[in-house]
Amino acid sequence: MENLEKLLKEFNEVSDYRITTVTQESYELFFVHEKLETVRRTETMDKNVTIYVDHKKYRGDSTFVITKSDNEASLREKIKSSIEKALLINNKKYKLPSNEVNTYSLESNFGDYSMKELGTNIYNILVECTSNKKATLNASEIFLYKTVKHIVNNCGLDKTQTKYKAMIETIPTFDTKKDSVEIYTQLNFSNYDKKWIKNQINEALKDVTKRSRAKKPNGELKCNVLLRSSEIAQLVGAYVNNLNYQAVYNKSNSISLGSNIQENSQGDKLDVILHGQLKNSAYSEAFDADGISLKKKKVIKDGIVINYFGANRFAQYLHKKPTGSLNLIEVKKGTHSLKEFMKEPYLECASFSGLQVDIDNDYIGGEVRLAYYNDLNKIYPITGISISAKLSDVLKTIEFSNKVVTNSYYKVPQYALLKNVKIF
Repeated sequence: MENLEKLLKEFNEVSDYRITTVTQESYELFFVHEKLETVRRTETMDKNVTIYVDHKKYRGDSTFVITKSDNEASLREKIKSSIEKALLINNKKYKLPSNEVNTYSLESNFGDYSMKELGTNIYNILVECTSNKKATLNASEIFLYKTVKHIVNNCGLDKTQTKYKAMIETIPTFDTKKDSVEIYTQLNFSNYDKKWIKNQINEALKDVTKRSRAKKPNGELKCNVLLRSSEIAQLVGAYVNNLNYQAVYNKSNSISLGSNIQENSQGDKLDVILHGQLKNSAYSEAFDADGISLKKKKVIKDGIVINYFGANRFAQYLHKKPTGSLNLIEVKKGTHSLKEFMKEPYLECASFSGLQVDIDNDYIGGEVRLAYYNDLNKIYPITGISISAKLSDVLKTIEFSNKVVTNSYYKVPQYALLKNVKIF
C-alpha cells in the first residue's frame, strides 16, 4: 500500500486518489434435492484505485483494478492511462471526505460458528422443512461470506469494515401428474436465526404448493388488495429514488421538498427513514464507496417529503451535508391487525412477475403469478391475473399492518391494504 501511494504521488496530474481493498472468505454448498454435490471454499482480494484529476474548472476521475501480476512498470502505465481518461471527464469540482479514521464490525452472530458448522446448520433447516411435505427443494445453494473492506484516500480518510452475510438460493418445487411448478426463492441475511430461516422456507413451500392448484378466476374480482412486505418496499422505494441528491441535481426527480404524496389522506400516513444498517440485513454498511459514514435519515414524515439524501459529490453540488448512499428502507408500522384486514373480501398478492410503480404516470400495477382470494367463506389460490390502479388513489387510502418485518434491505409493515384497485 505504501509503495502504491508513493507511486501515485509521483504523478503531479493526480489531484486526489482513493484505494479500496476488499478481502473475502467464502464457504459455498451446492445441493441437488437433499444430496450435497459440491463444497467450495474461496479466498479473494480485490483492489481498485480511483484517481481524480483537476483540469481548469473541472474534475475528472477514473478507476483501475490492481492484479497480482502488476509490478511498478504496469502500475505506472495504468496510472497514466487513468489520467488520460480522467481528463476527458468534465465534472464540477468537489472535495473528497477527509480526516477520519475508524474500524467497524457490523452486527452478526456468524462469528460464533465456523463456516462449516453454519452451513451444516442451514442445510439441516432445509431438510427439516421438506421432511413432511409433498413440495421439495429441487436445487439449493448456500453461500456464506466474511468480507473486510478497507478504504483509504490521500485526504486523511482510513476506514475498515468487517461484515458477515449469507445467501440461500433454492427452488421450491411441487410436482403434479401433469406438470411441475417452481418458485425461485432467495434469502439474504446477516444473523443466524433458525426460526426466521425456517419460516421463510416454509412460506415459499406453501406458496409453490398452492400455486400448483391455482386457477384463473371466472370474471373480474372486486375486493381490497393486500401487498406483502417486499412490494411495500418497492412502492416506497420508487419515492425514495426521487429524493437522492443526484436525481435532484439532475432535475430527474418527480417530487421535491414539501411535496405531499398523500393529499387528502384517509388511511395511514407514510413515515420513511433510510438507514446504513438494519439488523439481519445482508446489505448493511458502515460507510459508502466514498468512505462517508452512514447514519439514519428521515426523508418522509406524515406523507410529506422533509429531506433529501445522498453521496458526497452531489451533496456538495447542492450545498447539502452528505448522508452517504443510504440503501435500507424503514417504514413506520400501521395501526391495523391482519384480522381487521380480513373483515372484508380481499386478494393477497403472494408473487408478482414484477410490481410496476410509475410516479410520473400515477400508476401502480403488475401481473400477479400467485394470489389468495378470500371471499370470507373460503380462500382460493389464483393465478393469471393483473392489478391496476391510480397511484395517488392508492396512497390516499393505504393502510398498514401493525406488525413489522425485516428482510434484506427493508424494515416495513408485513402487509398493506389497498383500495380502489382493478383486478382483471
